[in-house]
Amino acid sequence: MDEKSVETSGKYFLYSLLYLQNLDNRDDIDSSYSYIKRSKDLFPNELTKEREELEELGIFMASLDSIKSVIDSLEFNFVKEINSISEYRKYMRDHRSSKFYARISNSELLHRKDTFDLTSIGIDEVIYPEALGANEIKTLLKESAATDSLEFEGGKLHLMGIMIDKDSLLKDKTLGESTYLNPDTNYTPVAIVRDIEDEIHNETIIPRSHNILKEGDTAYFIAESKDGVEKVLSLAGKKNLEIKNIMIFGGSPLAYMTAKYLSKKYNIKIVCDDIEKCEKLADELSNVMVINGSATNIDLMQEEDLDNMDAFLALSYETEKNILASLAAKESGVK
Repeated sequence: MDEKSVETSGKYFLYSLLYLQNLDNRDDIDSSYSYIKRSKDLFPNELTKEREELEELGIFMASLDSIKSVIDSLEFNFVKEINSISEYRKYMRDHRSSKFYARISNSELLHRKDTFDLTSIGIDEVIYPEALGANEIKTLLKESAATDSLEFEGGKLHLMGIMIDKDSLLKDKTLGESTYLNPDTNYTPVAIVRDIEDEIHNETIIPRSHNILKEGDTAYFIAESKDGVEKVLSLAGKKNLEIKNIMIFGGSPLAYMTAKYLSKKYNIKIVCDDIEKCEKLADELSNVMVINGSATNIDLMQEEDLDNMDAFLALSYETEKNILASLAAKESGVK
């Protein structure tokens, strides 16, 4: 093939495949990558006839993306073998069409990420799952009547799930019939999830005006945070609980992040059965009461005023203990 001939996406696609035959040669992999990038750049500008001919040969943008992903993976294998900072930086620089996310386990980096130039080493965003979980818990506590709650547009909009029960004004009404209940149009239904024992299991309905909301349905709404959320709650016969006192069980990173976030607004107690973790939590969370003990110890929990807690969060590493602690809290009357 003559590389000086007319440039087409198909030509560079074939070049890329030719160089891709030798998977053990890094130089060939690099050449294959440069050719597939060129092919992708040219493909959108091909004339209709040429593009149809390419598609007849099975060359689509999706196939170009697929080849590029294969090359990305092959190149990264070389980088992992060498395992040096310079190689990782080079990979991230040369493969910028990919998005790079770093999962971190140190919360300190999360709070100081603005002081680090992560883009200089090719990191687009850092993810700390415990912080995401803590934020979700914070939102659910604020919207305690909802089964699900998610904020959009900086908190201006809410996606919220509400169980339709016997007291709801929406029960047994079609969406068309219930429009009079929403004169300010500050919420809109977006989905209905229906689960009827032995009949329907988690059926998702995209709502239309003729759909009827039935008791037991979970209805999802997009609502304006200012007035729409309260309107949806009132129509559903729900009311957010007033939450002030919260007990958290566990010394996990999620328990720590949740206590840190919530202690600015709520009275927080943490119960942890690991003395070393208790000491660390007490040092780092100055306005949180830390108790060394087990949340499954009912006598201890009663001494620590479990009966008067508005919410209980079981966030330890151990699933079984979380379940038992939650059951004990429920038996004690925690809201």
